[in-house]
Amino acid sequence: MAVGAGVLACHAPHVERADARAVAQSRLIRLEDTRADEPAWLDSMLAMPFGSLRRSAAITAGRIGARRHRPALRRLAADPDTSVAAAALFALGLLKDTSSVELATAGLRSAPSVSREAAWLL
Repeated sequence: MAVGAGVLACHAPHVERADARAVAQSRLIRLEDTRADEPAWLDSMLAMPFGSLRRSAAITAGRIGARRHRPALRRLAADPDTSVAAAALFALGLLKDTSSVELATAGLRSAPSVSREAAWLL
């Protein structure tokens, strides 16, 4: 998480937190556009305290086919923020991660947004 926190603080001190989050969101979009993985940075985004960044990072990991992030995505499938949990299950589905069947089964008993993605993963 220290790396991710540094990402938000690495810009000039006058940059507000919301601006730093917008920069991080832009970088996630760039990763999707180029289908490139920046493993350490994307891992830091998956561990951020901001649900919106964790959710976006999870979707990015799935869309770029970054299988190395499956352990982090499996952890996020149980995130208390249901939008993050749903995004993690969606990403695992994009990665065709058959080892996440138990997570998906448990997700079927969660909030509607989570259960929908869990059903899709199965």
